[in-house]
Amino acid sequence: MSDDPTTRNDLSGEVSGQVVQAGVVHGDVHFHAAEQPHRGIPRQLPGVARHFTNRIDEQSSLTELLATAGVDVVIASIDGTAGIGKTALALYWSHQVADRFPDGQLYVNLRGFDPAAEPANPGEVLGDFLDALGVPGERIPASTAARAALYRSLLAGRRVLVVLDNAADADQVRPLLPGMHTCLALVTSRNHLSGLVVRDGARRLPLDVLTDGEAQALLASHIGVQRIAAEPDAVGELVRRCAHLPLALSIAAARMAGSPAVTLGWVVNGLRQEQDRLDYLDIDDDTGVRSVFSWSYRRASAAAAGLFRQLGLPNTTDLGLAAVAALADQPQRQVRQLLGELCQAHLLEEYRPGRYRFHDLLHAYARERAEQDDPQARKAALRRLLDWYLRTAHNADKLLRPKIYTSLALPASTVTPATFHSEAEVLAWYSLERASLFLLVRQAREEELYEHTWQLPHAIVHFCRLRGDAEDCADAMRIGVEAARALGDRQAEADTLRRVAVATFDAGRYEEALSIYGRVLPLYEEIDDHATLARTLADVGDALVKLGRHEEAVAHLENALELQDGADVRQRKDGTFLRLGRALSGLERYDEAITYFQDALALSRTYEDPYGEGYALHDLGEAHAGRNDSADAVRYYDEAIALRRRIGHHTGEGLSLFGLGGALHRLGDLDGARRCWEQALIVLDTVDHPEAAHVRDRLAELG
Repeated sequence: MSDDPTTRNDLSGEVSGQVVQAGVVHGDVHFHAAEQPHRGIPRQLPGVARHFTNRIDEQSSLTELLATAGVDVVIASIDGTAGIGKTALALYWSHQVADRFPDGQLYVNLRGFDPAAEPANPGEVLGDFLDALGVPGERIPASTAARAALYRSLLAGRRVLVVLDNAADADQVRPLLPGMHTCLALVTSRNHLSGLVVRDGARRLPLDVLTDGEAQALLASHIGVQRIAAEPDAVGELVRRCAHLPLALSIAAARMAGSPAVTLGWVVNGLRQEQDRLDYLDIDDDTGVRSVFSWSYRRASAAAAGLFRQLGLPNTTDLGLAAVAALADQPQRQVRQLLGELCQAHLLEEYRPGRYRFHDLLHAYARERAEQDDPQARKAALRRLLDWYLRTAHNADKLLRPKIYTSLALPASTVTPATFHSEAEVLAWYSLERASLFLLVRQAREEELYEHTWQLPHAIVHFCRLRGDAEDCADAMRIGVEAARALGDRQAEADTLRRVAVATFDAGRYEEALSIYGRVLPLYEEIDDHATLARTLADVGDALVKLGRHEEAVAHLENALELQDGADVRQRKDGTFLRLGRALSGLERYDEAITYFQDALALSRTYEDPYGEGYALHDLGEAHAGRNDSADAVRYYDEAIALRRRIGHHTGEGLSLFGLGGALHRLGDLDGARRCWEQALIVLDTVDHPEAAHVRDRLAELG
């Protein structure tokens, strides 16, 4: 007898286990089947989390997979970020369907992201499974491959549910998969286990954060419906501050459970400061939000972890590939690979091709790691990112307004900005980047990068006017004024303060705009900038028109024209012509007004300024409507609407639709008027324009 694990026989080849090697056999040889192991019925599922809530859609998706059991080997892979409730869902659902697997339920925590232990060895797990299935210790093979073969043999024809929790990767999982169609394997992981999908036919179930309703239901399960109902506003903010993450919400709720004196508002207050949020959501070394994030972070490659830290530096949590490459100072191809690794680990999400984001708690963790691990790299990385945004916005403005874009002396930089080939591409870029742009203006001030602080709002001012972002634009320009003052740049201060006034005017606060213009005019006189002084006088005239002070407006506008005629540099007069035409219209001097509007229209076309052209067409419609020439008014309004819609000038489109409705109403086309006003209301409500109230009044009059 030999104890060697493998023995070679010339006839049988290699065999394993204890064997007897016979030289010559006399008589008959009898074979007896080995005693089969006792078929135990393992019930290894841990208990269900007490406060598990909802996930109805995900449970339904899992249940649908049961219909394929008996046809295919069924493997479901639940993946998602740390603290999102993967294990809770897997165990809750497994308990619900346990009776469909009468031959048992196997469970193992594979420790794929355990801070205190190495990932579980598949061979050792197989040994535990074989033991649970009744295989005596001496019958369990030594090698992982032999154990896997025996494991699959024992599961053949049996209905067993196998839950493989917290897997590191597909290679760790694959030896543990059943081989027969009667079983189901349910895998959870923080990684996208793409290999299981491609090679093993797994059905992937990515888990997202909770919806508002699900998050509130989870809170209610912890602290009761009454406390939720008592502070509805605080509930909404708490859900946002916890990033809709089940673990964070449960920890926050635990601070209230059993303590009626602790209000939701008190908890929310503790979460408002990003730098304190992770501390507040810590319970112990293993359970807190910071701890569970760290398990994924530590498994990332050094390069990916470094990029993760850099992504925590900007105030925005949403960036495109080119912006990330500028931030990291690396080629896009290399950065794309690192971003892919972070997405695989659910430390980041590619929510649309080339766009990446993570929730606020992961952002806070990334920033914390950056401050602790790379404190010296912060300033340079943010400078590169701001360079990229400033130069890209400048390129976008140039494409939209090639002859009249805002000219800026940009800070020196080695960053390569994005370029554009069409108006549609530019407008799509601004729509994606709008929120980030305003956030980065504030961050530029915080970092004392003052040139970027005042220049970035100027680079996007045209987009703001197109999209009706008047309030955000005014706020950004105010920050820019502070930066210009910090630099001691009086020209930048005057230009930026003027833009504060223009944005305030666009927001419909005409008296306030007039007051700000009163502070701008002396600045231009001080620095002897007569050209911009003339434009500012024209702006003042526009505000006076809105306030019904038409005679004063005419005086200011005629003064502006005189300054423009006498300026040393060639002046654009189309804006002044428009404003003077409006003032004259207010005095019912429509023929004179129309002449100025026609001159403004011709000049705007000469300068290839569709924004100004849209204003001229609209104002011509207004003037013709004022003198009861409704047919010509309709013609000009139609042209204005088509142009403004093409260039994405939402506010202008809404106002021209309102005007067109009025002209159609005077022509007796009540249905046409209603359609125009309904469309105008949708557009003006979208940009929160004050004129929306007047549109509602006209619709109400129609009944």
